[in-house]
Amino acid sequence: MDKKISVALLSGFIMAFANWGILFQSGLKSDPAKAFSLPPQENSQTVHKVIAQLQENESNSGQPVNNPQMDGLQYGQITKPVSNLLWSVPTADRVVFLTIDDGWYPSESILEIMREKHIPISAFITVEAAEQHPGFWQAFLAAGGDIQNHTVSHPNLKKQSLTGIESEIETAQEYLTSLTAIPPTLFRPPYGNYNQSVCREAYRAGIKHVILWNATMSDDGLQTYNGKSLEPGSIILLHWVPDLAAQLEELLDILNREELGVASLPYALAHPEKFPIILPLNRKM
Repeated sequence: MDKKISVALLSGFIMAFANWGILFQSGLKSDPAKAFSLPPQENSQTVHKVIAQLQENESNSGQPVNNPQMDGLQYGQITKPVSNLLWSVPTADRVVFLTIDDGWYPSESILEIMREKHIPISAFITVEAAEQHPGFWQAFLAAGGDIQNHTVSHPNLKKQSLTGIESEIETAQEYLTSLTAIPPTLFRPPYGNYNQSVCREAYRAGIKHVILWNATMSDDGLQTYNGKSLEPGSIILLHWVPDLAAQLEELLDILNREELGVASLPYALAHPEKFPIILPLNRKM
């Protein structure tokens, strides 16, 4: 290859990585902190309304793009590795992934639904919530769920120091590993607020993927990032609230009508070529 062409191509790649890094630094298309200022103790329902507003704002701009693991160039400089950032799971299969956040209102009804219909669910819980009901989370694991990292106290990590970010993620990682004997591989930043420091500290703690979402389910019903039907690979966000069981049943009815199955999020990410899908969901097992 001509030397001048090679140099030009190399320069192009460097600029592409630099521009990509700027997108990453700015939080892609959806950065809650830029549109809203959330108090640390914001309740789950208010958070959902914020999420819904964000999704409405970006409904005309297309789906947020998953970020590959970055260990290349940013602003023309070498950066440290960070955890993979995902809004959805790349797959052509008609499958979605259920995630439930926080953990303040554990529900036996959820365990019954999981056992009856063999539904895998990922619970992103805080240490403060998990400490209140450790026995429930053991039962949740036994019912086929998995427990993932959601920090210790649910702060806005973009407002934390680097030491604060590290403490929130690593302390939660240690506690949840001791609780379940299974180190979490996934992390969800509270309020969906993240930056490069958050993804880098997650990587250092052993987290493989930082998980966001492109659909939510609450008392207001199902809402997607573009107002359309769920897509293959969608990651759906719910919260451990008192009426979670009713929300989950309604969501499962929607999945049945749209002929979508459910799969384990960590398993699908670890085995993208082949993972089990539960379908149909309304059949008594």
